[in-house]
Amino acid sequence: MGTLLGLGALGAGVVAASLVGLGNRRVDEWETLTLDDAGAGDFVTLANGTRLHYIACGDSATNDPIILIHGLMDSALHWHKNIDALSQRRRVYAIDLTGFGYSSRIDEPVYSLAYLAGAVRAFMDDQGIARADIIGHSLGGAVTLQLAHDQPERVSRLVLIAPGTFLTNQLAPVNLAARVPYAPRALMGFAMTSEQARMRAWHHALGDSARLDPQELSLRVRPQRVKGTADALVAMAASSWANHV
Repeated sequence: MGTLLGLGALGAGVVAASLVGLGNRRVDEWETLTLDDAGAGDFVTLANGTRLHYIACGDSATNDPIILIHGLMDSALHWHKNIDALSQRRRVYAIDLTGFGYSSRIDEPVYSLAYLAGAVRAFMDDQGIARADIIGHSLGGAVTLQLAHDQPERVSRLVLIAPGTFLTNQLAPVNLAARVPYAPRALMGFAMTSEQARMRAWHHALGDSARLDPQELSLRVRPQRVKGTADALVAMAASSWANHV
């Protein structure tokens, strides 16, 4: 009986190791882009050495700018159909939060709303933006609220679209699982590279499958192929996100 249990445990271990190896290989094959593959937009380099990608449009002389902040697993491209319309009257900045889009990936568990809001504030400092109207979606809405809480003098008005304000207080099980060696990156690899999972997520987000535009999906998924994305997502999952805003 003991021998059978031992063989069973050995077999399970071999299968688990194979799956971990396969998941990590899928990450390596998926992540083929670099930050410099952004194409449109520009970068600022923050004091900690990370690069923040952004797209700017509109008259730079205006003293009434708008900053657009995307949600989880998205990028400045979330706003690509809004930027031109808004820039008819305003200077518009659509930024990639650290860890997303074409901004730097950090593979240490340093992520928090305060950390991301600090990067937005540093971006504003670099661009000479004293105050701005800020529009945030999902995670971006939570970051926007954090910035308004920490630096109210930098925010003129807020527009919040389904802000993920309290989501980060519900991640304790994910936080614990992300600290298991090796496996989280492999699991992220299976999730990131699964077309079925992506389609299911998009259908869920849109509500009506008829609204799904394959060209739009390709555009929005592309930044997820930047090298270091899976490691950054694991680091985010392992970070302490608790907030009290």
